[in-house]
Amino acid sequence: SSDLTIFNVIASNLANKMPFKSLFKELGDANINSEQKLKYLMFSAYCFYFDGDITHTKEILSDLVNYSFDGDYNKWTWIEGAIMLQLYLDNFNNLELKDKVLATLDYGNDELKNKIKKKAFARRANGLLLHTDEKSSLVNNKEVDFLKLIPYFSELIFIRAFGNGEKFTEEELTINLTSLEQKVKSVISQYK
Repeated sequence: SSDLTIFNVIASNLANKMPFKSLFKELGDANINSEQKLKYLMFSAYCFYFDGDITHTKEILSDLVNYSFDGDYNKWTWIEGAIMLQLYLDNFNNLELKDKVLATLDYGNDELKNKIKKKAFARRANGLLLHTDEKSSLVNNKEVDFLKLIPYFSELIFIRAFGNGEKFTEEELTINLTSLEQKVKSVISQYK
């Protein structure tokens, strides 16, 4: 599908709707540059998912998860976020996508740099970078801070996909993801 079509769909289905409105105001114009566009699309995919619109979620994801890592981490942040949602939809069974994420650790031929990347990845995968204290402020009865909640939700998926269960067990992460999702959906349902 062309970019334009999906942007029109987002504009008419999410951008002007509560409780998504403030997120899209914050995200601004999607066409500024490719990095901004990827960010806009990734956030939209999660919003469609929470809104129960799996068709549009998958349409956006099928585009984003096909991007290849080119060394640009600013872009990759949003691609990786999309890959996490796809992994979540696939019940963590998509090895091809997991490998795609792991492949970024061997990108380029600077071994020292890659060693450092692998260490950082391991710390992150074990939940050491997750700000759990933020959790309470992400969603309340009336509104969702999507700008913070979506990266947090995505990070939980990341830990569930790549962690060793040291700090957070698989079960704990699944419960956290499910309860966050339910809270978000219950806010959304008030506006339907």
